[in-house]
Amino acid sequence: MAYSLRRGYFEEVNGRRVIRKPLSLATTSWAKGYVVGAVFHYTVGCNNDISATLESKNFGTTFNVGRDGSIYQYRPLMKPSWHAFGASRYYMGVEHTSLGPGTTCRLTDVQLEASAALMAAIVEWTKKAKGFAIPIVKNPAPVDCSYPPGFCDHRDGASCWNQNVHTDHLFLWTWDEYLDRVSAYLTPPTVISVVATKGERRRERVFDTLKRSWAWGKELVSHGWRVSYKRALG
Repeated sequence: MAYSLRRGYFEEVNGRRVIRKPLSLATTSWAKGYVVGAVFHYTVGCNNDISATLESKNFGTTFNVGRDGSIYQYRPLMKPSWHAFGASRYYMGVEHTSLGPGTTCRLTDVQLEASAALMAAIVEWTKKAKGFAIPIVKNPAPVDCSYPPGFCDHRDGASCWNQNVHTDHLFLWTWDEYLDRVSAYLTPPTVISVVATKGERRRERVFDTLKRSWAWGKELVSHGWRVSYKRALG
């Protein structure tokens, strides 16, 4: 499991600490009893912790990802606040510290990597806790004010669930690049176990790439060892 959870708050997602900062915001609930996707936001200024802004509005996203890769959680997973009108009841809201393209407070690679790790944990938690598999797809802007499962930019909502006409969206990375990273966190790594024997002597190592396992084994073979490889999902 790629996350640890305590009373509705992530403590860690894919090896990254999540900073818990509970806020008493206006609360809604999941229309289907579970989240079906996530909305990518950036409208909160340039602070890594946006709790003061959310408190002043009395609504906002469940998470924020700072430009330094820090992750903050403000609401329990099953008790979201409002972040995109009706979409708030279907999509997890994830803010990202930024003022947008062309500003001095742009998204960063470190930030988007942390965001992908968080999104993967949300997908995994939803599957484990609710039995629903969020598809790893970027949805087009809806034409019928529906809420299809998957991921979307805030600006995609248009008049349906972006009535304030915000333009926030993923940039720096493409959606294909971003979702590839989400998928990578959800895919168990390839593990190669290598066993080498020479008479009564035995050595064993585990590698996360074939290239490294072959390099280690090749060196031993050159010194008279017998090497066997076993590949499995770890």
